[in-house]
Amino acid sequence: MQPIFREVFSMEQSISITLTANEGILIQQGALRLLVDGIHRGGGGFSPVPADLLEEMCRGEGPFGNVDLMLYTHCHPDHFHPGDTARYLAANRVKGLFFPDEPPFHRPDLLEAAARSGASIRWLDSPDGKVCLYSPLPGVHVGVCRLPHAGGKDFAGVGNYCFLLRLGGKNLFLPADADYLPEAFSRMLAGTPVDAALVNPLYVNKREGRASLAAIAPRELIVYHLPFEGMDQLHFRPAIQRDLERFAGELPPARLLWNPRQTLLLPAR
Repeated sequence: MQPIFREVFSMEQSISITLTANEGILIQQGALRLLVDGIHRGGGGFSPVPADLLEEMCRGEGPFGNVDLMLYTHCHPDHFHPGDTARYLAANRVKGLFFPDEPPFHRPDLLEAAARSGASIRWLDSPDGKVCLYSPLPGVHVGVCRLPHAGGKDFAGVGNYCFLLRLGGKNLFLPADADYLPEAFSRMLAGTPVDAALVNPLYVNKREGRASLAAIAPRELIVYHLPFEGMDQLHFRPAIQRDLERFAGELPPARLLWNPRQTLLLPAR
């Protein structure tokens, strides 16, 4: 199989990644901005987007306003809130949306707000394991693959879309809450080099999660989807620190993205 994105000789540029909450991030490269799972209200022990940040976003202010692309991996409430996404779209100009083709994303108020925003919608509806490639903007390439949500029978039938994003000469891989399936990741990536993988802490904690990371083979690991300090009822924060130390020999260099508005920089090599 051919890699999703073949190596091309393009000038690498630095990329910044800023957290809203959980797996909600703003990816910036120059003037380009992508918001992934960025608007939600938390749930299940995971933190919501802070109220002041959410209101700032829904007024179209600051770096989170008027993003170029919005992408959602799945419809769980700690990743997506339809009403707040509609509020955001009503106040911002967005060029493109990547929505799973599922009922929560078809709410009339959301679709009306998307139309007012001027955004085109890319509906994600591929079967599990099929890789689809898109180039929504100049210099931006998106590989999409649906895989089962982790959690077995509790989440049977929940579509989880993994994203491989190429921008600024770098490849970022976001499996979101996909099940730990090393062979599926190997087939999806097909040897594509991954500069950074952004994963939830169970990819570090679980043996099959670490096997998946070995299949992804990122140069760097960023761990997110962690409750904020003072909200960590499930004790994920101390657990991930222990796990990163315990399994350091099996992992690439790793950083934590776990505070609101925290920004990590991926410098040009």
